[in-house]
Formats: sequence, structure tokens, C-alpha cells
Amino acid sequence: MEDLGVKNQEVGTVAEKQMKKAEDPFQRLPDDVIIFHIFDKILDAKSLCRCSCVSKRFSFLVFQSHHVSLKIPIKILHQEPNPALPRARSALQSVHSFTIHMGHFPALIRHILLRPPRLIGVDIDISFLSNLTTQFLTKFTSTKSLFLEFDYSGLMTTSNEPLVKWKFDSKSARYILLISPRNLDCHNIIDVADLVLIKIHLDCNLFLAYNTFHLMEMLFSWLPESLNHLVITDTKNRGELNLGGSDLVAIRDRHANSSSQGRIRFIDDPLREMPLPNGGGIKFDHIFLANEWNADEDCLRIRKAFEGRDDDLIEPVVNMVREIRLRGGF
Repeated sequence: MEDLGVKNQEVGTVAEKQMKKAEDPFQRLPDDVIIFHIFDKILDAKSLCRCSCVSKRFSFLVFQSHHVSLKIPIKILHQEPNPALPRARSALQSVHSFTIHMGHFPALIRHILLRPPRLIGVDIDISFLSNLTTQFLTKFTSTKSLFLEFDYSGLMTTSNEPLVKWKFDSKSARYILLISPRNLDCHNIIDVADLVLIKIHLDCNLFLAYNTFHLMEMLFSWLPESLNHLVITDTKNRGELNLGGSDLVAIRDRHANSSSQGRIRFIDDPLREMPLPNGGGIKFDHIFLANEWNADEDCLRIRKAFEGRDDDLIEPVVNMVREIRLRGGF
């Protein structure tokens, strides 16, 4: 009798589950409706992943979403500037020494990452970037559009913040980073606290620029055939990578037919010398520097820097400077 009672209880439990399942309105929805009209309308990956916890069916369907949007948080460490920072004083005393020689860009970034946080003011989980493709994005098997945004919202603001603009030029497969000092008088003695703040901004921008480049390298090696739109940007609108289907196909083919060393490049050797208005010059390895020229000089100076070696960079760099001027950046 006890066995019969247990069996009846089990039958009753199964019947209750089936009844609840029949009452669940989501169970009556076709897969396409759930994907296209629910999951594809969710604008952030965190909320999308939470949907996967609703049921096994949702967990399966979430990763068939066609549109994925992800915000990458950047924490900025707020601390009182230390007046005893001779490094900041000597590096940022004037406009000329503010634009420091970068050397090889990746090596510089590794050096920055090894420095104490109080000097860089930046905190990001590096493993997050590498896990982004290998452990998260690769789960989405039908992705058609991908939107990634670096979140600067915690970044301190100051009138002395350097102007930064970045761009990925799909024609040349080059990553271009443009940095210009702003509101700095080279004859002024700047307060040490301001120098430290500017240094934090510079380190942060270089840090983010490198990670944007690093993220693109990983993404381009992963690009699924279903993907026909990729956007990478940041919350301060300093740059945007916006690639459509034909660009993605070209990049996918370039990766398939080239070595890992030659797929995407920064502006590389030989060193560029960009003349300054006072006749001086600053050489950079992977950095393009624009100073306060007038609009008529832009094209001439940019052409002089790249002509004969990197002609394909002249047009995108001129367009970047023109866009900054239209927005009142210089």
C-alpha cells in the first residue's frame, strides 16, 4: 500500500508539472518569437544572461540571439593627488614634454600596468577581455550584430584633459590613435595636482586604446560567418569602429590568409615626426600627434608625415582631424 501511495504521489507530481507547463504562456510561444521579439530587444548582455536562468529552454534560446550588446566597465580610482610626484612634474611641466615618447606601444602599456594603481588611476580586469570571446561571445552561435562599449562614466573630468580620438581604418587594417594636449600653456607653471590629474587621464586613455586594439584582435580572430555588423565605441564618443558585412568579410579573409603578426597594426615604424608650431618636433612610434594648427595646415602637415610610406593613412587621419575641428575640439 505504501508503494502504491508513493506511485500515486509521483503521478500527481508529474501531472502538476505538466499542468504548470501548460499554464506557462512562454511555453506556447514559438522559438523565433522568443528570440526575435524578446531576446533581441534586450540591450545589455547581463540582462540577457539572466534570462537564461528562467528555464532550460530559455538557457538554450538565449545563445541564439541575433543581437548582442555588451558594456565593458572601466573603474577609475579616485584619490587625492600626491604632491610628491616628481615624475608627473617633470613629464608634464610643458606642452612639449607632456607628449612623451611612447616607444613600442604594447611594451609601454605593460609597463603602465605594472606600475602602482595610485599612479595610473585605472582598474580593469584584464582577464575579462580575453574571456570575452573564449568563454562568452563564442556561445552565441547566430550573432548578426555585436555592440561593445567601453564605459568611461567614472572618469574624472578636467579642463586640462587631453583630447583623444581613435579610429580603426578598415581599408588599411590600421588602428590610429590621435592625442593632442588641450588648454595647456607651455610657458605656464601648472599646479602639481593638475599635472597628476592630467597624467591619470593620459594613462587611462592609452590603457583603453590598447585594450580596444587588443579586443579587436581577439574579435577578428573569432568573427562568426553570421556576423554582419560590428560596433565598438566608448561612452565619451572618442572613437567608433563601425563595420558592415563587406568590411567583415574582407577582415575575415585577411585573417585567414595572413600571419598573426600582420593582421592588424598600429601606425608602426619608422618613427613619425610631427612638426609643432614653434618649429620643434616630437617623434612617436605608434602615436599620431596633432597640435594646434589652423585648419589650412592640417592636410599639408598630415600629408608630409605619411606621404611616400603610409599614403593610405592620409585620408583617415585628415578626416579625424576635420571631425574634431567641427566639434570644436581644438
